[in-house]
Amino acid sequence: TVAILDAGVVVEQSVVSRRARMNGLNIWLRPQEGAGGTIRIDVYPEGGEAPLVSRSVPVRDFPGNELAISFPPLEDPPGTGYRLRLAAEDGPIAVLGRGEDLYPHGAASVNNAPAEADLAFRLSYEYGPGAVLEDIWRALGALPAAIPLLLVVWLPGWLILEASGLSRELDWGERMAAAIGLSGTALAVLLVWTTAFGIAWSRAGAWVLAGGLGLAGGWRLYRSLRRRLFERPVMLFRPGSLATAAALAGVFVLALGVRLAMVRDLAAPPWVDSVHHGMIARMIADSGRLPASYAPYVSTGLSQYHSGFHVQLAFFHWLSGFGMDTALLVLGQVLNALMIFAVYLFTTTLIRSRTAGIAAALIAGLLTPMPAYYTSWGRYTQLAGLLVLPTALALALRLIDARAGEGKRLRWLVGLTGLAGGGLFLIHYRVCLLYTSPSPRDRTRSRMPSSA
Repeated sequence: TVAILDAGVVVEQSVVSRRARMNGLNIWLRPQEGAGGTIRIDVYPEGGEAPLVSRSVPVRDFPGNELAISFPPLEDPPGTGYRLRLAAEDGPIAVLGRGEDLYPHGAASVNNAPAEADLAFRLSYEYGPGAVLEDIWRALGALPAAIPLLLVVWLPGWLILEASGLSRELDWGERMAAAIGLSGTALAVLLVWTTAFGIAWSRAGAWVLAGGLGLAGGWRLYRSLRRRLFERPVMLFRPGSLATAAALAGVFVLALGVRLAMVRDLAAPPWVDSVHHGMIARMIADSGRLPASYAPYVSTGLSQYHSGFHVQLAFFHWLSGFGMDTALLVLGQVLNALMIFAVYLFTTTLIRSRTAGIAAALIAGLLTPMPAYYTSWGRYTQLAGLLVLPTALALALRLIDARAGEGKRLRWLVGLTGLAGGGLFLIHYRVCLLYTSPSPRDRTRSRMPSSA
């Protein structure tokens, strides 16, 4: 409680809207027993005497502690200052906030007397076509960041798939999902072994690895295109596969746009988990190894808390040059959007339907609270594990169906199933439990193939 509203008491807070077209305000109040009448909220322009917005809310209709009002967008540019004014016919009504002056863009007052406090408030604005175009323009300016993202999130797994020959068994969406899953596990397992042998990574070492992967990827792509176009001409995409790829690409672009719009006003990922993830990744980036202890930040003997995601974050931090807060925000949202490929692979693995896979990707990408809510939750390690789970499942089922006479393919399946399962354990234990739980398909099998 930073002030008490009562008859004859006026509480004000000056604020600055960081965005144009402000259209809403949330304030936190707590009516005390016996409070009645109405609460009046006015929004004034900075230095103005005529209110731009006036609302009166009966105390009996007050929904809990949060009072939200909306109004037509104010036609003011970003950085415009306003003054929020609260008054009540009757009281007492507690005004909630922080008992110190921590909001640098404004100040609170009670009956025109400065208060060493700030009200708890939230401003909202209309996200219209102008804001969308602003975000698109900003995204185009940030396109160079796509290179380190590809190097960390996709390229290692794609090279592994191409070398194994298993990519020929998958359509475009399935290859994308498998490459993403194997990339995360490969980096996690790599750092476990380099730490065990006392090898420390650095920004320079990460760029050497990325350069090698880039050269290998370029050579592999050149050979693949040359073979397809000149040596043994074939269609790059079958008609059905092309339609699937186009649909999934469209869903991904929309999902990514939504995820990036969600965080356009965040300075860093919210919630406690995000702070922990940034801390652990920072320790990896500073030492180049998995930490033996989290001291002095956390007093615990455990030091292997879902380290796989933190390794991926540390490599992205090295390659992108972003601060750890920005790196976590960007990588987390990209992984969130990439979940549509994992959902597609999971669906096609279980029911063999591309149409169902696209529908599932659309639902997960744009229609359901999860996984979009992971942004507020900060559960990026679980998100990373769920990106790997369908790849691990698809590889395991192919291994179960394999035959001893398949030679090279069987050896690759054994190795990649081990890599996916081991990496999944490093990324998230609970998701690994989902992976090892019996599936309905397992229960229907009368016996395991002898080769497995």
